[in-house]
Amino acid sequence: MSSPTETVLKFALGVGGNLHIDKYDSPRNYTVLLCLSNLPDGVWPGRTLLADLRLYIVTAPMTALIFKGTRSHLSIGPRFPTGSTRPQYQPSAQIPHLPAKDYIFARATTINYPRDTILLHSASKLRQGTPLFYRGNEKLETGSPESLPPALAAFGTKENQWKFLAQSFTVNRVRHARQDPNIVVPTAAAIAQMFAYRQNGQIVTPRIADIQKVIDANTPSPTNDAHKKTFDDFDSNCRSTLSMEAYGSGVRQEEAVWVEVGHIL
Repeated sequence: MSSPTETVLKFALGVGGNLHIDKYDSPRNYTVLLCLSNLPDGVWPGRTLLADLRLYIVTAPMTALIFKGTRSHLSIGPRFPTGSTRPQYQPSAQIPHLPAKDYIFARATTINYPRDTILLHSASKLRQGTPLFYRGNEKLETGSPESLPPALAAFGTKENQWKFLAQSFTVNRVRHARQDPNIVVPTAAAIAQMFAYRQNGQIVTPRIADIQKVIDANTPSPTNDAHKKTFDDFDSNCRSTLSMEAYGSGVRQEEAVWVEVGHIL
């Protein structure tokens, strides 16, 4: 975008969202919002409001916001100071000025959500079918698409990818064995060999210790029982601090009601 008009900015930068609660997120963990923007001089960069805490954060040109998405919040997009008598916005920190002839006006925002189901149950809820787009030239239908090259976009490195695959297999194998004593759980070393991969021409395996941790954590023991109780108590405490888990009849989104300052009691 090269024309910094109010209409064009509205399409390029967004106008924010409604008041909402990320009710499927973990109340134990935090959401991370990263915002990078290049705005015309004087444009108000927008805010994120944490409503039940009565806090707001200006989404400055370089912003990292860590908060709990399970609390009521909303974001307001950039605004031209049309008809406002307020002083023009000035960043609180020195930032590089990007020449308008070389750089577009734009805003990039990424939000990392701590989805509760993924944190607690990712190993047992893996996709079992490979989408058609990822089946390659031979159109081979396979399971566990997380092992294919496109999954590197999510894992970042082969080490992370194959560690996850090995640990996911281990979780399911140990839990299957707890349900059926005829199922044998391989050793951590054997599982590591099952998930060997090539890295820079060398055959490498996930760390045996990382796999053994999963075996130990999913095998009944007094230590694990105590850990589960601690986790459940912590989860219950985190939920108890929330003003609400959803709006009305359980919906996650609601319209914000704005009032003048003089009407606030």
